[in-house]
Amino acid sequence: MLISLEGMKFHSPVGFYDEEQIIGSDIIIDLEVEINLAIQTNDQLTRTINYETLYEMCKKTAQRPFRLIETYCTEIINLIVLQLRVNRIKIKVSKLNPALGGFVDKASVTMERIL
Repeated sequence: MLISLEGMKFHSPVGFYDEEQIIGSDIIIDLEVEINLAIQTNDQLTRTINYETLYEMCKKTAQRPFRLIETYCTEIINLIVLQLRVNRIKIKVSKLNPALGGFVDKASVTMERIL
């Protein structure tokens, strides 16, 4: 079964340059996890992963300063692997309006880990 949280938006102290660390940037996180559960038949939260748990992991990570969005991806994946039983994680972190000297909607990094 796949569980997805899409479009989680946070304001975060992320960026290579010191000014970006101070001002912060808007980021969007899209997360997909696969768990070993073919069909949910008993309507119990304990039989799946709580969406709120995934959201809080992303939020907690987004509050920490990082220079690279690649690091965000790695940190969130590691946090999920340590705390939850999943078969696969796919994450995309997008930094909106990156300071590149011209108009760019977003810069994104996507990572996937199969366990």
